[in-house]
Amino acid sequence: MTTLAGVEARAATGPTRGSRVVMYVLNDCRTDVRVLREAKTLADAGFDVTVVARPTDITATVGDSEQRDGFRIERVPISIRPARQLILALLRSPGHLSPAVTTWLRRPGGGSARGRLESAMVAALAVLSIPITVPLFVIAMGFRSAARHSATLAGLARGLGVVARWRLSYLAWSRSAALAGGRAEVHHGHDLRGVAAACLARRQFGGRLVYDSHEYFTETGGMARQQRWAKRYVARLERRFAGGGDALVTVNATLARLLNEPLRLPRAVVVRNCPPRQEP
Repeated sequence: MTTLAGVEARAATGPTRGSRVVMYVLNDCRTDVRVLREAKTLADAGFDVTVVARPTDITATVGDSEQRDGFRIERVPISIRPARQLILALLRSPGHLSPAVTTWLRRPGGGSARGRLESAMVAALAVLSIPITVPLFVIAMGFRSAARHSATLAGLARGLGVVARWRLSYLAWSRSAALAGGRAEVHHGHDLRGVAAACLARRQFGGRLVYDSHEYFTETGGMARQQRWAKRYVARLERRFAGGGDALVTVNATLARLLNEPLRLPRAVVVRNCPPRQEP
């Protein structure tokens, strides 16, 4: 039976004890049992383990960290530029626009001289861009209204939301997370959003890449209801970030086969999410 520690050791092509593993997951890693169990298992096997996650409050502008069960969790905020925050807010609904503006104005340092200058510059830019933004806003609201009565337009809107979240939010976090993770023998990405950060870290710092897929991403949750073009977009992202990896870890043999057909990683293993072993 293949163990998780064995997978990491082969990926690192070096001694197990003392090798550094950085895991990446785009949640707060407080209740993600699979990630926490894997990190503890590796720490118990002698790895130096860091999990890079995000703060519980997705609008937070500062991170935090904690030590637990022999490994460290570093929470990196999702740093999105003000203009991108507004775009994402509009994609959700007009009601999200005001909170997005308020969050940015209350950012750390926003009350300093430099912060006030930045706010003034953004306000001036907003005023100057009114001839462009107002027509776009009207078009966007008209599109949203029409989408309520058209399945095709509704599907297009959902797909555009996927693209926007990846381009404006997930990849921004991935870049920050990769820098926070730093050098490691193994960069271990949990699910597609995590492996994007792991891939960027491997490109910058070297090391090996492990893709830990908890599910069939394009056919799970909201992605299962997306139009085919949106699913193809996400599948291309998966090939881009995980395709050059050294190992695939997933939850069952069927998923290992489905995921590795397009990726063709050198090694695909099953690590089940089981509770700790207890002696009778």
